[in-house]
Amino acid sequence: MIKNRSVTNIALLTAVTGLSLSATQAYSQEDTKYTIEEVIVTAQKRQESLQDVGASVTAVTSEKLNDYQVVNVLDLESFSPNVSIGTDFGSAKIFIRGIGLVSSFFGTDPSVALHVDGVVVSPGHAQLGVFYDLERVEVLRGPQGSLYGRNSTGGSINLIANKPTEETTGYIHTTLGNYSLMTTEAALGGTIIDNKLLGRIAVKANKRDGYGENEIFGTDIDDANQLSGRVLLEYKPVDKLNILLSGSRQREDDSAYVLHFIETDGTNNPATLPPIGSTGLTADDPRNIRSNYAPAFNIRNSDAYNATVNWDIDDYLSLTSITAHRTFDSVKIQDMDASLVPGLNVENAYETESFSQELQLHYSGDRANGLVGLYFYKEKLNADSPLGFDPIGISGPADAIVRVKGVMDVEASALFANFNFFLSDTWSLTLGGRYSVEEREKSDLFTTPGGTIPFADDGDWNDFTVDIGVEYQPVDDINLYAKFSQGFKSGAANLGQISAFVDPEEVDAFEIGVKGLFLDRTLSLNAAAFVYDFTNMQLGKTIPAPGGAFGSKLENAGESEIMGAEVELSWVASRHLRINAQLGYLDTEIKEFSSVNEVDPCAGGTAGCDPNDSSTFITQQFAGNELVQAPELTANINGEYDFNLESGDTISVNVGAYHRSRIYFSAFNTENMSEDPITTYNANVKFRHRDEKLSLSLWAKNITDEEYYTSKFAVSTSYSIMGTLAPPSTYGVTVNYDF
Repeated sequence: MIKNRSVTNIALLTAVTGLSLSATQAYSQEDTKYTIEEVIVTAQKRQESLQDVGASVTAVTSEKLNDYQVVNVLDLESFSPNVSIGTDFGSAKIFIRGIGLVSSFFGTDPSVALHVDGVVVSPGHAQLGVFYDLERVEVLRGPQGSLYGRNSTGGSINLIANKPTEETTGYIHTTLGNYSLMTTEAALGGTIIDNKLLGRIAVKANKRDGYGENEIFGTDIDDANQLSGRVLLEYKPVDKLNILLSGSRQREDDSAYVLHFIETDGTNNPATLPPIGSTGLTADDPRNIRSNYAPAFNIRNSDAYNATVNWDIDDYLSLTSITAHRTFDSVKIQDMDASLVPGLNVENAYETESFSQELQLHYSGDRANGLVGLYFYKEKLNADSPLGFDPIGISGPADAIVRVKGVMDVEASALFANFNFFLSDTWSLTLGGRYSVEEREKSDLFTTPGGTIPFADDGDWNDFTVDIGVEYQPVDDINLYAKFSQGFKSGAANLGQISAFVDPEEVDAFEIGVKGLFLDRTLSLNAAAFVYDFTNMQLGKTIPAPGGAFGSKLENAGESEIMGAEVELSWVASRHLRINAQLGYLDTEIKEFSSVNEVDPCAGGTAGCDPNDSSTFITQQFAGNELVQAPELTANINGEYDFNLESGDTISVNVGAYHRSRIYFSAFNTENMSEDPITTYNANVKFRHRDEKLSLSLWAKNITDEEYYTSKFAVSTSYSIMGTLAPPSTYGVTVNYDF
């Protein structure tokens, strides 16, 4: 069983907080000329201070990404309040303020968009690419539409890559750690042709052994073998025209994202798998599996090519064009019981190709600024998933009990605008709107021992959403704002399944907030409160399929309500001590949702219900339940203290703690599809040479080796629960040389 240390961890978190505050009091009388460093973001498609943005945004700098060993989007969970991130079947499950992707199957778009230099990365399986050579990461909380080409209901995570520079700049970072971790990241950029052409190249190789193993074959699972590269060319034919070309490739060949058998439901089918370790069929160590099927491989390939053109038309107008082409393919094999019991193994083979074109006309004047945008997006998705004892013929002829194949075409376009009007020196008004049109077609082949069942469906949707905001700045360092925004995500369906498109998700979001600098600009305090009306949440679940296999289905939950608050604090307590803290609170409730829970279809033993006969299943009312991956409380605190040595070198000590309350992985809110509260601790000791080029870091993540699941998945036919484990305690050393 996974350990529950919630009471002890909360006490430890409180103790860490208390120690940090005590330390700051000792330095409160020192020279206060050291102030909060200004962070420039482009969350609203223009460069501005983070403190001036009338919305909830968290920015993570490249230095912090490196210090905290942020490898991919999964590591961002503890950097922003009310954010929960997990994965299953190798798909990122990103949730912001209770809204995210509640499906494990191909064809359903994430509710939180991930952008790389303004280009959306979709679907969720493609969002697990490695982070490297980034200037910063911006986490936007709340619906997005009037500023971005691809809309989202939950928010957006924006990755901003380092761009070419006129001066020759670069770095090499090398990391060694436990589990034989070896990471090398390097970049080099500068002028190729004076005043005309700049370039930059970046690469990253990340490799380590597995956090667990298949005990039968002695092979690693949950390991890493990743290689990434990016080339950028910036061409300036004339003073007012800038062309940025970017090409990137990512390759992954390992056994990552393995599902681990947790338990059987036990309520409906006592003949299913025994508890972990009771007969030796399943591993005693939750990080291991005892699978009768050797392959657990994960192969991913991602290519992206972008062209961004910026033209300064005059002193007031500029035009931006972003053209992008992306491809992604992956093959992943899972043993769906992770045991010696001969059972279903599944191979998921996915491919997607997308093209997008975005045009933005920007205006910047004395009394207003904003943009008008046009967007076009086209995507083709293919899925092929055989399920059987040997779906790809590893030990003989392929034996697929069920084969799920499907093709989906997506075409979307939008017209959007967002303008900020300066009504006076203290008041400003934001007006935005978006008109979205989306069409989807899918064609499926669901093959069972009884034959092939074809299925096809299509849908088209259009919607108009608005953004309205008002900001008041009574003094220079305080910004008050209130806003109303709407979100829209088109109808969706799981690819390859006999399942029609469900209705679009829609969100009405109200938010008020304050951003302020205090104590001679040594303290920044940002706070927000919000209420969401969430309609037609798209929920995925597994359902029984012929031949003892399982399929998937999407449903809409009619109405849900989300309320919450967030506080973010940064304090330069002295010339040596800095403290950062964040607190998020969520209160979520499903108001209307009736469904059958196929993992407990008889609702605890209702008379007349047969768990093997779907015609007798009981429809239950799940109103009052919490939303998926919506923890009531998220909190983190980091304290960093600098020691200035006589030599001019510096040693920085950083200690942090992160806490998250219980979360549910299913809208049915069953105990076995939830995760207990967790608290993790990280630390980093960094030596900086006085020339500011060389540094060395000793780091540790999840110091107390907290064992917890980042997702859980229910198989409706065996009534078994599978899950993906978060990394164990890891530590290592990183040597950085920047020039």
